[in-house]
Amino acid sequence: MRGLFNKNLVFSIGIDPDDDVKDPDLMKGLEKFLEDELSEEERRNFLDNTIRIMVNRALHLKRWRPPKGAIQPTTAKCV
Repeated sequence: MRGLFNKNLVFSIGIDPDDDVKDPDLMKGLEKFLEDELSEEERRNFLDNTIRIMVNRALHLKRWRPPKGAIQPTTAKCV
């Protein structure tokens, strides 16, 4: 899994699952990374454990996100 952090992989996925556009190629970069960079043991661990936890968290994003969004405007003034 070390390789995951050494690569410049960026996945832009919205926080609201209802806003997602269905794009069959969305996760092609992740698929390629899993096939090319991970050992069989690392891949099995990622698919059996890590991805399951990530999906569970993603399914519950609406429940966990702050009601007014993640970034709140500040009232502090810069001098």
